[in-house]
Amino acid sequence: MQISQQHYLKTLGIIRYERRHSVDNHLKKLMVISEKNLNERAEKLLMNMLNTIAFTKKNVRITTISADLMQEMLDIEPHLLIVLDEISHEKMKALVANLQNNIPFIQTFLHPDDVLTHPLEKKNAMKNLLAIQQFFTKTA
Repeated sequence: MQISQQHYLKTLGIIRYERRHSVDNHLKKLMVISEKNLNERAEKLLMNMLNTIAFTKKNVRITTISADLMQEMLDIEPHLLIVLDEISHEKMKALVANLQNNIPFIQTFLHPDDVLTHPLEKKNAMKNLLAIQQFFTKTA
């Protein structure tokens, strides 16, 4: 017999329960920009990482720097850009400045391929995920 969470909390005398620092990221849109295409393993790792902070394939667009990047940004209207690789900070600021709405971005020099080839980089990848989560917690 499985006891529901609500029933369990009620028996403990907890009438109202709210998760702290919980953000519903299912309505938020992310755009991940990389200089090179992600291979299948790297994309799967990236999506698994983003799933840990409640992002799914439905609200994440993974793309590369290309001629139609500006149009993609306008079409998707992401809430946040995640910039992989060593795309210059100035280059991204210039791209975002050309848009009518100023989209914030987080730059990470850690590519999922790096995490796959250097497992010790997982700690840095986690820091990047926490920065993304903190951004949405602050803007919620």
